[in-house]
Amino acid sequence: MSREYIWLKWRTLKEVASDDPRVLAALRKYHADTVMMGAATQEDTPAQKEALCEMIDVIAENGGAIINAWTMQPMTAEQAKKYVKEST
Repeated sequence: MSREYIWLKWRTLKEVASDDPRVLAALRKYHADTVMMGAATQEDTPAQKEALCEMIDVIAENGGAIINAWTMQPMTAEQAKKYVKEST
């Protein structure tokens, strides 16, 4: 069982835990052009949403958990990517 996980809240990244180089590369891309003040005020760019979807795919591929941090319910990779891509 994988210890990797990603938590999503406000349609953006709340927390991620992974040592997979692909997740770490996507996380670097995600943070490349922004200063996050908090999930509630974060408005992800299209590039950030793409990087977030990359993280979701790798976490899912590795058997990690994808969690909606509002409900603490698991999400499939497809549900998570749809959630991230929807506008508020």
